[in-house]
Amino acid sequence: MRIKKITSIFLLISLFFGMNSIYVGASSQEQQAPEQEQKETTQDLKESKQKEKESTQEDSKAPEQGQEESTQDSKTSEQEQKETTQDSKTPEQGQNEPTQEPKSSSQVNEYIVSFKNGDDPLTVLKKNKILKKEKKKLKKHNISVIALSTDEVERLKKDSSVEFVEPNAKVSINGIIAVTGGAITDAEINNEEVPWGNVAIGSHMLDKQNNKGKGIKVAVLDTGVSNHPDLRITGGINIVNGTSNYVDDNGHGTHVAGTIAALENNQGIVGIAPNADLYSVKVLGSDGTGTYTQVIEGIQWAIDHKMDIISMSFTGAENSEALHKAIKEAEASGIILVAAAGNKGLGKDTVMYPASYPEVISVGATTKSNDRANLSSTGENLDIVAPGVDIRSTTKNGSYGNMSGTSMAVPHVVGAAAVIWSENKTSSAREIRELMMKNATSIEPKQEYGNGLLNLAKSLGIIDSELPPFQQDYKDETEPGQGGNGEISIAAIERGSIAYLDRGVPTPPSGYSSWTKLNMGVDSTTGRVCSGTFSGPFKAGQTAPNPPLACDTSNWSLGTYEVKYTYYYPDGTYSMTPEIFTVTPEAPTGLTASKVTQNSLLLSWNPVKDVTTYKILVNGQLHSNTTSTSKKLTNLTPNTAYSIRIKAVDPTDPNAGATSPVVNLTTDGPGALPRSIPLIIEGQTYNAYPYREY
Repeated sequence: MRIKKITSIFLLISLFFGMNSIYVGASSQEQQAPEQEQKETTQDLKESKQKEKESTQEDSKAPEQGQEESTQDSKTSEQEQKETTQDSKTPEQGQNEPTQEPKSSSQVNEYIVSFKNGDDPLTVLKKNKILKKEKKKLKKHNISVIALSTDEVERLKKDSSVEFVEPNAKVSINGIIAVTGGAITDAEINNEEVPWGNVAIGSHMLDKQNNKGKGIKVAVLDTGVSNHPDLRITGGINIVNGTSNYVDDNGHGTHVAGTIAALENNQGIVGIAPNADLYSVKVLGSDGTGTYTQVIEGIQWAIDHKMDIISMSFTGAENSEALHKAIKEAEASGIILVAAAGNKGLGKDTVMYPASYPEVISVGATTKSNDRANLSSTGENLDIVAPGVDIRSTTKNGSYGNMSGTSMAVPHVVGAAAVIWSENKTSSAREIRELMMKNATSIEPKQEYGNGLLNLAKSLGIIDSELPPFQQDYKDETEPGQGGNGEISIAAIERGSIAYLDRGVPTPPSGYSSWTKLNMGVDSTTGRVCSGTFSGPFKAGQTAPNPPLACDTSNWSLGTYEVKYTYYYPDGTYSMTPEIFTVTPEAPTGLTASKVTQNSLLLSWNPVKDVTTYKILVNGQLHSNTTSTSKKLTNLTPNTAYSIRIKAVDPTDPNAGATSPVVNLTTDGPGALPRSIPLIIEGQTYNAYPYREY
């Protein structure tokens, strides 16, 4: 299911179905249509495997610019890393299975197999009558990557020598808002720009006396980093194909690197920590995809080469024991790990992996007004937020461009950690992390902002206060990312938006190549509110219907709705497990402030249908709750600026809802005359002082 925002925010939380090789949501969002991900059929996979060549990897050279060692025990070709096998023949758990279902035992997919210490993998495989060759072996973790059938997986899970078996899940970067610059202009060469994100966290307040990340080693696990006049790369490695060529053939990693450490060289931009040592650890291919094992290898490389900070601007939907184990080892080695929370938008818990792990600093994105970006994931595991919308940084072609997403928020935190650590070199990783969390500017609710907005200047003791918004009236036009292939979306959409509904097509029963028809319906607790019938053929791997079913939610009640899909074939029908989404309240309108004095003011706004509770937010903090559509605020400070918003609370979730546009005002100073004095002259009422509209 896809839901596109027309007039308001929508929310997505993604759960995967029907794919053993799993694609995960991106940590950045695209203005242009995302590239279609390639899929290979099982036959294609067999043919590509016949062409594979294994080769061993040297494990000796220390990190130098352009030449770095690989910790891989065997190389896997980049083509192999992009393989994706269809698993949609296995019905989703809980679905009504179509008749004549093909046997799952014939399906072959890529898995991570962890063997217990002391047990020889080849012996264990042979004992279980598995004669397939390991595609990759990570000796330090005692895990192997093997293409297995479902039956083989079950046999290994029962073996006492096997710790666990899990899919080698895929990571991908499919959605980047990118306005890529062309050739570097004379203005950019001769003038160094301080990006707005630097100002929002206070890094522009640093002076020449500060170390600015000097001596701190940062590993950027991404698509690589390209040569750029504004970047200095100390070393790196290409995990994707096991070479020292870590050049960025996508663009994402170079942009991340620029925010962290673009040089102070009187041209282009300046990064948060321009003196930090950057290492390019390419774990994602040119199409922005990779696997969990590639991420594990990248983390292990960082441990082996004594990195101080690991930057991970990507997300995954699958919990992985193997990945979590590697992350724990990195933390135990004294490394700070920072990852993107994800671009799934507002929800009870939309934070993705690896950001969800407690050892990792989970980063959400904010806008120029210090508000949560519409796309930014939320949940209890969110640690901190940082600028992530319209971020200007370096591009792979030697120029500069803007991108948005929690991917762009991560390097702000990474750069800040490098700066703080370079000023406190005797501190531990945990102490640096705690210093950032303690000095973040607190913003409510915690579910959306974690410990608050990153405040580097306060963490360094330069200031002892919060930082003002870069642009108070900024309009956020980002949207939560769409789900990937084979996802079920459990979503929320703000009432008044248009819901565009579609879904991946399941595999037809054995003997049929496609479905002939699709019936769709959206049901509330009282009946059907939207429906459509679509003619085939529909084949597995496609998304249907195309174009999606469009449903106007303007007159819908708040609450939960089910999207039902029924596919037809000549001998029967197949009903998929319904998708669930919730319609949440729209933002209050008409917020005004009146009767402003030194110590009080009166707020009023228009009611929102079905909403019984409103939250009053003052300067980003929860001030109070009310069941009315007006509220008098008292005990205010004279001659003080206030930013006020009203949040319509979702009746089904006290943490959800929509917030009104901000109203900015300043209370009267001591001795100020009243804002207006009513005078009656010849039957007409006049104000003695002009009344200011807010």
